[in-house]
Amino acid sequence: PSVATDLIFDLTMRKNRAAIEILKVQIPAGYGIGGQSLASGVDVGTLTIRFSTDNPWLSGQVLEIVDIPVEATGQAFSLAGNNDYVEVPHNDNFNLPTAGTLEVWFNANAIDTFDTIVVYGVGVTGTGSAPDLSYAINGRGFGLLGLVLSNGTDAQILTTPSVVSTGAFHHIGATWDGTDVKLYLDDTAVVEETQTICPQSSSTFNLTIGQANDNVTNSWDGLIDELAISDRALTASEINAIFLAGSNGKPTP
Repeated sequence: PSVATDLIFDLTMRKNRAAIEILKVQIPAGYGIGGQSLASGVDVGTLTIRFSTDNPWLSGQVLEIVDIPVEATGQAFSLAGNNDYVEVPHNDNFNLPTAGTLEVWFNANAIDTFDTIVVYGVGVTGTGSAPDLSYAINGRGFGLLGLVLSNGTDAQILTTPSVVSTGAFHHIGATWDGTDVKLYLDDTAVVEETQTICPQSSSTFNLTIGQANDNVTNSWDGLIDELAISDRALTASEINAIFLAGSNGKPTP
């Protein structure tokens, strides 16, 4: 990462468990480690584990495991277009009614109508209402991608003006601030419009990566990496910095 930041996590174990075989850590929203598809084995930091003085195995003692190397796996989400997807349970922080940014690296094997990179809610919408949809990045025709903002009654859709090539990594970003909405492809703002729709908030919507959450045929076929969601509209220079960083690590906005 461009900025060194300590991430602190709590780990609770039962007293009759004396070993950890696999420790999985979920990075909180707003943090990024690495860049799009870092090669396997690239060093991205170290891990330190400390048990407090109530260590259940030896009361009054502190157990420390310090500076374990943490390496990239070289893996993006690899989705086969046949109902592979990742679902993130609802969180109110996904509600972005006044301003927001979606940005992500992708490498598509194919792009067809409604093939979905990410969606908050359910549905893909053509041009009309989508009562259970807030926002999405998905296919808008053969080879085209776009942003969908939905207030539950109407939708605003921005679509790339030309076909996006397959078989290579690209970066797509979408921003809105209540006044303007912009769609970026590989650091270039390819569409800019006055914002007419504010994405609806929900207390129940989930966030789905790689599928429209209502139709198997709208599954993504290819790689998805480094998805990031922000509660403000990133500037053009911030989108540019993320694109230029590439596999060297995502800059912190």
